[in-house]
Amino acid sequence: MRARSTAAAIGILGAAVLALAPATASASGLPSYQQWQADVQKALTGVNEYLDGARAEHTAIVLDIDNTALETHYHKGRANKPVLDAAQHAQQLGMEVLIVSARAVGGEDSSMRQLSDAGYRPDRICLREHGEAKEDGKLRCRKEFTGDGLKITANIGNRSTDFHGGYFDRKFQLPDYGGELS
Repeated sequence: MRARSTAAAIGILGAAVLALAPATASASGLPSYQQWQADVQKALTGVNEYLDGARAEHTAIVLDIDNTALETHYHKGRANKPVLDAAQHAQQLGMEVLIVSARAVGGEDSSMRQLSDAGYRPDRICLREHGEAKEDGKLRCRKEFTGDGLKITANIGNRSTDFHGGYFDRKFQLPDYGGELS
């Protein structure tokens, strides 16, 4: 009897400890929303100060959409607040906010509506052409924007494809947890 009550007490104690512990992983194996936001904040450390120092004529920042500007995995359609804050700061400085995404051409209106509904006011959007690899489409978009006379001072994204090939001064890479948060 004593062994059974000891085991029950240990089981209750273990359940209580688990209930009090912060969530660190979701069912998909990705970290909790709170951990992701902490990781996003860390990745964006100093972004506003950097933008203050990079302020010049014809400057812009680039944002990816999914799991960068929007919390697509955790809260579909909701702004990722730290990224929204950086975008709004850039616009207050007179910089353009450009959207470069692997979403396919033809989805510009829908994507701009989602961003607008979440609080963003992007100046322009460029999406991947049909048949174009993600990294090639994003590179083409940045190249086109710089060809139009803009200097991309900051590029904010969460995948390596967001940064392939350059045409920006500094990257701010949000976590993608080994490609699991695409």
